[in-house]
Amino acid sequence: MASGKNFLKMFYCRVEKRPFLQYDRKMTNPLYKLAANKMRREWAENDAKRDEGLSIPGCVSVCDNISYGPHGKDNLLCVYAPKDRTEELLPCIINIHGGGYFYGSKELYSLYSADMAARGFVVVVFNYRLCPENRYPAALEDINEVTKWVLSNASEFCIDPERIFVVGDSAGGQLALNYVTMLSNPSYAALFDSSRSGHIPRRLRRNK
Repeated sequence: MASGKNFLKMFYCRVEKRPFLQYDRKMTNPLYKLAANKMRREWAENDAKRDEGLSIPGCVSVCDNISYGPHGKDNLLCVYAPKDRTEELLPCIINIHGGGYFYGSKELYSLYSADMAARGFVVVVFNYRLCPENRYPAALEDINEVTKWVLSNASEFCIDPERIFVVGDSAGGQLALNYVTMLSNPSYAALFDSSRSGHIPRRLRRNK
C-alpha cells in the first residue's frame, strides 16, 4: 500500500489525464473521503506513539464530552482547569486543534490542554466538523458556537470573560486567525452567512 503522502500524489494527478478527479467544490467525489480516511489512520498511529506513557497531571480537573452544538460528536468539548482553583476568575484558552482540516480531535490535545491548565488557565478544547464530510466554513461556525458557550458558562467554570485567548495549532492556527479577524473586522465577518453561524459575540469584538 502507498503511504498517505504518496497516495495523495496519485490522488492529485493531472486532471487532463484523470478527468473524473477534477476539482469538486461540493466534495462529492468518494476518493476525497478515501484519501482522508487513509491519512487519518496513519496520523492517528503516529500520535498514539507520541503520547504513549504520558498522562494528565493529578492537579488538573477534567470535564469532558460537553455538548456545545447540534452536530453530535463533532460538537463536543472538554474543559481542563486547575483543581485547587478558588473563586478567583482565571484566564481562558480556547484551543483549536490542528490536522489539515480533515483530522484531529479534542482527545489528541488533552495533554497540551492539561499542561496549560496546570499553569493556571481554564482550557477549552473541542471537536469541530472536518472535511471532506463538511464544507468550509463549518469549522468557523463551530468555533463561534464554542465561544458563545464559553461566555454563557464563564461563571460556572470561574472563567474571566475579559481574558479569553484563542490559540490554534497548524490548521487550527489558520482557523484561529480567521475567527479573530471576524471579531475585529465587520466587513470580513459580513462575508459569512450569519443565518448559519449565528451572531458573533459582541463582547469579544474589538470595535465595540
